Amino acid sequence: MTLTVLVGIKAKPGQGDEVAAVVERLLPETREYDGCLGADALRDLDDPDAVLLLERWRDEDSHAAYGRWRAEQGAFAEHLGEIAAGPTTVRRLVDGPVR
Repeated sequence: MTLTVLVGIKAKPGQGDEVAAVVERLLPETREYDGCLGADALRDLDDPDAVLLLERWRDEDSHAAYGRWRAEQGAFAEHLGEIAAGPTTVRRLVDGPVR
């Protein structure tokens, strides 16, 4: 069962371009990670300081391994720590029938 992950990042006021630039630099590594079926960054037209990552994963295990790898690298915390307005939001959604 594939997994869709939505990651919301809210920049400090006026820092949306910087957040978007960090995300764009890191996305190629995400796309190349084993089990990643696709990853895109989206900007909110009504709030340019809001960025949404849309990731598709083969399964939960692939995403969990990716999450551990990212945490070990500290890339997001290191690059977003000064410009993010707060913690990211993460929603994990599975494909299939809604129960």
